[in-house]
Amino acid sequence: MFSDLEKRLLLAGAVLAGLLVLLGLTLVNWGGRLPTLKPLGNGATQSQPAWPTPAQVQEWFSPAALARLVAVSNAPNPFFTRYFQPPPPPTTRPAELTYLGYLESSGGERRAFLQVDAQVRSFTAGATVVADHCLHRIERRSVILTNAAGATNVLEFNVKKVLQVPAS
Repeated sequence: MFSDLEKRLLLAGAVLAGLLVLLGLTLVNWGGRLPTLKPLGNGATQSQPAWPTPAQVQEWFSPAALARLVAVSNAPNPFFTRYFQPPPPPTTRPAELTYLGYLESSGGERRAFLQVDAQVRSFTAGATVVADHCLHRIERRSVILTNAAGATNVLEFNVKKVLQVPAS
């Protein structure tokens, strides 16, 4: 299309002249004034409402009227929320247990060494290890823990195991 326009110089001049005329008409009518507006309504004069006098408004701010606004009631308050309250404390906590080995006395009594969370402690069979978990049996490669509900947990040698125990 542009190659035809380049070949016809007279047509290009006519298009340019038309665009310049259009630009000139636009700039001539480029006004900065507001249009004239007609008044609204039927033309009758409207009375402006009078502002209330201080004597009329004084009753709104009396102590009795303000006390009625803050009266305590059982109505829900839109400005109170339970969103920012902390969650309830957890009912269980994790306890990390690791079986570290055992010692056997000359009398045949075995004492197992368990790491409970960060403390290394020794226990005999039947002793309470953590919460309601008791040491049931001590073996060479593992110990067996039972709780009051009858659940059995086997701790292997030097393997960390996490038990969920009641929070205290």
